[in-house]
Amino acid sequence: MQIASLLLYARKFPENLNGTDLVPFVLEKCGVKVKVFLFGARPDSVRQAAARLNSIEHVYICGYRDGYSCWSDVSEVINEINAAEPDIVLVALGNPVQELWIARYGSELVAPVIVGVGALFDFLSGNQKRAPLYMRRLRSEWLHRLICEPRRLWRRYTVDILQFGLTVLLKDNERMRDLELMLGRMTLEVEILREALELARANDTIALSRSFPGEMPR
Repeated sequence: MQIASLLLYARKFPENLNGTDLVPFVLEKCGVKVKVFLFGARPDSVRQAAARLNSIEHVYICGYRDGYSCWSDVSEVINEINAAEPDIVLVALGNPVQELWIARYGSELVAPVIVGVGALFDFLSGNQKRAPLYMRRLRSEWLHRLICEPRRLWRRYTVDILQFGLTVLLKDNERMRDLELMLGRMTLEVEILREALELARANDTIALSRSFPGEMPR
């Protein structure tokens, strides 16, 4: 999100919006009872993370399942999650597997909110150490993780980051072109709407009798 914001708007977020801090913060501040299902990570990590999150007021962990015993029968996982009727499903299968899983199976879940959380369960359980506080404040936690797991993460923080940046820029250009085309086609409609609003302000009524070109007046 930080990279996309910088590329598109030349602005960064005031706070560090990493999921490890953001997800627990949102759960703590939600103010209403919320049912959460945890899916992913190792069995001990997800179990300890469930206990940790369950201690948050208003949060009820309605179920959890590790990410190592689920691939033989995905339908079983989906049924287990849906049976718990969660409001939120936290998926910790690692990037990009969790995003692909959510894209493929998210529509089959009853939960209205599904969030990919990466290594959150490992951090909450204490099975994986986070970067020192000063690195987090400098928003350099990615560097700490790269140093700790270079073979697994080097591609994510080099090739994948570059690909993501290019995708954001290209998608934004496509969106702008589509918007320009749409506005060009809608110019006449916008002018007619503006005229109607001006008439409404003047007369406190909307009485628009002008028709679109090519249409028969009614």
